[in-house]
Amino acid sequence: MITFLSYRVLNEFIMKNPSLENKKDQRDLQDVTHKIVDAIGAIAGSSLEQTTWLRRNLEVKPSPKIMVDGTNLESDVEDMLSPAMETSNITPSVYSVHALTLLSEVLAHLLDMVFYSDEKERVIPLLVNIMHYVVPYLRNHSAHNAPSYRACVQLLSSLSGYQYTRRAWKKEAFDLFMDPSFFQMDASCVNHWRAIMDNLMTHDKTTFRDLMSEYCDSQCSVFLVQYSLLACTSLF
Repeated sequence: MITFLSYRVLNEFIMKNPSLENKKDQRDLQDVTHKIVDAIGAIAGSSLEQTTWLRRNLEVKPSPKIMVDGTNLESDVEDMLSPAMETSNITPSVYSVHALTLLSEVLAHLLDMVFYSDEKERVIPLLVNIMHYVVPYLRNHSAHNAPSYRACVQLLSSLSGYQYTRRAWKKEAFDLFMDPSFFQMDASCVNHWRAIMDNLMTHDKTTFRDLMSEYCDSQCSVFLVQYSLLACTSLF
């Protein structure tokens, strides 16, 4: 697709021209980057569907399992994309996984290069929109969603390395970690999550306290349930 090609061309241009002397040219580059990343994000969300009339309530569409071996994310995507490109009947999941993979590969570094230190705040709305498409994939632990899950966790891991991005993903990452089904993932995702949680806990004093609070509350709830069951049993 032309959008994928534009994204790669943009990345190559930024790698060869890390800074532009003309401020207007730099601002134009930022605007172009914003538009292309938004377009890639929309493609990434093409395998999602609304479950209610609320825009933010998205879930992964049921689809056939995409067979990958899990050892090399990029080669997995290329292997399943290339034969599909030869036909006109391309499933949305092929495009969305490819888009997520492209984002996971270069987005964090690309934005850091395009937006200078005094312009990092402009990155947050863009990342919030990307996370709108990423989080539903990370909530889904089904087998057919595995390629999307791996790409999304790789993307989140790369973003977490840049502290100015925290406001775009902090709450979502914490909520995902507290989900009871959190550990239902491919082994290849563990290191990415370890990096995410390390970046989350290391640079924020309140996050670990919140984690302990949630853990204690859940343990207290279990204790109360067990105590209530014992009390009911004793009555009979």
